[in-house]
Amino acid sequence: MKTFLSIGSGPGIGLDTAIRFAREGYRVILTSRNNVHLQEQVLALQSKRLPVEGRFADAANISSITTLIHDVETAT
Repeated sequence: MKTFLSIGSGPGIGLDTAIRFAREGYRVILTSRNNVHLQEQVLALQSKRLPVEGRFADAANISSITTLIHDVETAT
């Protein structure tokens, strides 16, 4: 299964893009440094029965992003 990784997910284009990829059968991973907003987005998409998961990551921290990518690649 192909994976769509959204780094720094937020409402608007990012979330709409995630929805589109999920509907096309991609495994969708949303990331954010704000866990409250992240969980709200994940639950909203899951309520539409879309395959989505959320992970904490800070787009401004290269170590956080490196770890995220490694974790996603090894889980695929």
